[in-house]
Amino acid sequence: MLFSIAQELNGPRVDTQPNIDFLPEAQIRGICGGRCLAVYQHPNIFLADSIDLATVEGQGILYHELVHHYQERQERYGEEDSCSRWNFREQEAYELQESWYQRHGLARKNPHIYRRC
Repeated sequence: MLFSIAQELNGPRVDTQPNIDFLPEAQIRGICGGRCLAVYQHPNIFLADSIDLATVEGQGILYHELVHHYQERQERYGEEDSCSRWNFREQEAYELQESWYQRHGLARKNPHIYRRC
């Protein structure tokens, strides 16, 4: 998946893999204010234990978080203030997640890309 992200962003490969752990869904929602099922905190991806990685939808959620790992390793949008950086990174991650879903036969899953600040 990381290689696919690098290709989509026309960037170099990232050779480091994040740690991926499952946590209770309530704990994940507590980390992100109740709005998510997964979160990236360098160098970790935390997924809600309700996510099924055997499904395309579950893989799409992981893909979104892997985009954040790639962004962090490549310092994408590092020159932006923290609010703008967060917004740009989320927008990019959602766009790539949508592309993932479409390539795997799912209709648009995340129509709302929100801004935090």
